[in-house]
Amino acid sequence: MLYSAKKNSVLCFLMFITLFFPFYYAYANPAILLARTGIGVGLARVIANRAAAVAANDGVYLSLVSNTSRSISSSLLRRISSKISDKSVYKTVGGALNWAGIGYGIGSINENSFVSDEIKVATNGKKREDGRYDVSFDGKNYISDFEPSPDTPFFITINTTENGDIIISDSASNSYPFYTTFYEKIINGYDWSNIALSYFHQYKKSNSTKVCGLGRVSCSVDSPSVKRISKQMNYVIIGYVGTYLESQGFYKKGDSGNFEFNVKIYTNSNFSDVPKNPEQKINEAKEQLIDKLNEMKIDVDELTKLYNDMFMEASLSPDYQGVPYSASNPITKQEIISSNPELSNLRKSEWLKPAQINSNSPIQVMPSYSNFTESDNSQNDNADIKEGDIKYPDLDMPTAEQILTPYKSFFPELQNFTIPFRNAQCPVWDVNIPFMNYQGKMDLHCPLIEENRGVFESIFVLVWSFMALCRLLSA
Repeated sequence: MLYSAKKNSVLCFLMFITLFFPFYYAYANPAILLARTGIGVGLARVIANRAAAVAANDGVYLSLVSNTSRSISSSLLRRISSKISDKSVYKTVGGALNWAGIGYGIGSINENSFVSDEIKVATNGKKREDGRYDVSFDGKNYISDFEPSPDTPFFITINTTENGDIIISDSASNSYPFYTTFYEKIINGYDWSNIALSYFHQYKKSNSTKVCGLGRVSCSVDSPSVKRISKQMNYVIIGYVGTYLESQGFYKKGDSGNFEFNVKIYTNSNFSDVPKNPEQKINEAKEQLIDKLNEMKIDVDELTKLYNDMFMEASLSPDYQGVPYSASNPITKQEIISSNPELSNLRKSEWLKPAQINSNSPIQVMPSYSNFTESDNSQNDNADIKEGDIKYPDLDMPTAEQILTPYKSFFPELQNFTIPFRNAQCPVWDVNIPFMNYQGKMDLHCPLIEENRGVFESIFVLVWSFMALCRLLSA
């Protein structure tokens, strides 16, 4: 009975690993599809049209398109990547450049390109006691959680509002609806996020020992951000980066990690006014900026300057092998509009869309790789085509014999190939355990496999037939 149970277990295991050997699939990266923005598409069409104008055949066309897009990406990243802070509006949350970052990095646009009656910008501020910065504009005071500069401009609609200020006092102030405590100090304010961030800055600059990780290793703290606000539990979750100041066990000095802590928010019962912005949603202000930019059109002259600056930056590289470009043959506004009519209605929110998938990826120009002769009829791309206008060619369905004939001509020397019979034997291993005074042989698998020869033959015939069929159909 014991032998039968072992036999069945081994047999089931062998059949399992045979039938369920892993197959792997490749998927298109959805981030690549999402990164296809209007500005990137416009550039791609300019590259495609210029390549088609000088290419003698499809091979040259593909080479020109590939070399141009690669040169533009590499030359821009060399110049821009280290210039812009990760906190800047010119980068996404993950540190990838957006198209505004590309334009600013090469001097095509600046922070004033986004200014309107409802959008204001500042590039300087005065440091506060809580570690943030006061920004004054038109007689009003705003608060930024980073130091404004030309590389990291402060847009009024992106950060805290005018009423988002924080007051640190010895007791709760009746002028503010919410507060939290830090040792003997009271942090008063209107906005939960700002109160929690102020708590972090007080914690950072205090003399208290900072520890990180389960091992409570001494560390430094920086880069705070609001992760979540809980209305039910009355707290704000603050995320931050901790860098270990000493080595301890698995923790190495100089290594960094992401950590969180909760800041309890209290309601001031003596506050009689209506709270202002009590729980501003994360990224709500940036969404407001995007909404405003959606109402504004991009000036095609700006795009023309951007594309010319990008081409010029790439063409100056010693190893440039893309489409011919020079100051005497610039990209014109008419050239852009003729191949991209939709760019005349492009909104300024396109500037804030990602130009990279992540901080380490190339700029997503993504030119079209269609046949270069198609560009000659690009002016008719938007024409309405009815199904009845399309003439399909008559194709004869090939027979199975016609499909298999080319395969029969492969490797003629193997046409009559046969596998010679071999007197193979099941491997047996000698087992010697001296301290148990045991000697024996490991041959239990031999009768098991032999008794189920037919099962294994059927399984492997099925597997190899399936693989052969996949190989045949893939041709």
